Amino acid sequence: MNRPRAGGRLGEPSPAPSAAWAAAGADARMLHDAPLPPWPGRGLDGSLRVVRRLVEHGFDPSPEVAVLRSQP
Repeated sequence: MNRPRAGGRLGEPSPAPSAAWAAAGADARMLHDAPLPPWPGRGLDGSLRVVRRLVEHGFDPSPEVAVLRSQP
């Protein structure tokens, strides 16, 4: 059975070629610059409508109140 090998050791030079590191960096930059995928659910506008409706009915959305109310 083949056991996985460590890709390198801390404090020692990497055994991977510099081209591999350059390619990994390019991939990371491409992912970082990509737009976020669509998020399922009601979105920001829908969430704001819900919060506004709650405030109209007397709910205080401040974080301090929410934390105090959630504690037993």
